[in-house]
Amino acid sequence: MDFICSCQLPSEKPQHFYKEKTAFISTILNMCPTLTEAYIPPLFWGKSGHLQTVIYAKLGRVKPKKPDGKRHYIVMPDCATMSFDVFDPHKAGEKDEYIIVVCPGIANSSEAGYIRTFVNHAQTHGYTVAVLNHLGALRSEKLTSPRMFTYGGTEELDAMVTKLMVLFPKRKLLLVGFSMGGNIVMKYLGEKKENQSKFLCGMSICQGYDCNTAMPLYLEWAHMRRGYMYAMTANLKSLMRHHQNILFGEDAQKKYGPFDEEKIFAATSLSEIDGLYSARRAGYDNFRDYYRDHSCSSNMNFV
Repeated sequence: MDFICSCQLPSEKPQHFYKEKTAFISTILNMCPTLTEAYIPPLFWGKSGHLQTVIYAKLGRVKPKKPDGKRHYIVMPDCATMSFDVFDPHKAGEKDEYIIVVCPGIANSSEAGYIRTFVNHAQTHGYTVAVLNHLGALRSEKLTSPRMFTYGGTEELDAMVTKLMVLFPKRKLLLVGFSMGGNIVMKYLGEKKENQSKFLCGMSICQGYDCNTAMPLYLEWAHMRRGYMYAMTANLKSLMRHHQNILFGEDAQKKYGPFDEEKIFAATSLSEIDGLYSARRAGYDNFRDYYRDHSCSSNMNFV
């Protein structure tokens, strides 16, 4: 019933929130008309952002072309092997001096459909794009340490940015984060002042800024949020099952202690998985403290 009612809601122009309307803000609004125009989505599935995300992940507008990029690997201090892909523009031009650095959403990588579409669009407009592959998100890459990505872990993003600055010392970096990646991007920029100096600008797209505040809302059926939560949980469990031998193997048990795998793979929400696995693996007694420290809300005011 809630979903049917939401389909009747009229499309409205987006609201803008900013500290003060400077010349820079005015320029952005003038150059990006989509920020001032009402978005009129398809009637059935377009009215729910969560349903829209799930359908696009399964079907997409079109089958996105797989970008032809070069994969780079970095071994982290705990022996985890992270990777990122660099995609050259389709044609050289005036935007050769820029690199768009992309941090994808939860359990995603450069192989996700929406990331492929974004990369192809940016390449067409002359940009070089570097995409972080979240630990464990690539089924073709074996984990070398018993851990996966976390909601707010910035170590892999920092390693990628540091490497990019070595590979392309004269390029200017533009930082973009989608969903969970937006949280990581904001958290990274707010952690240290010097992190901000590495980028010309940063953009956080469709992210939740505080996990403790957002998670209870995801467990409600309003606007199909509970269904979206179930889909995200199923995807994460699928990845964890793919890497099960190393995530719950002998080395993992020595390092983190035993986990209740049966309960983990029976979970129907991310908070259940985080309470049983993610928080414990990260050294927390409960998932609420884990969410608090991994949310960008605590340091975004420093950006």
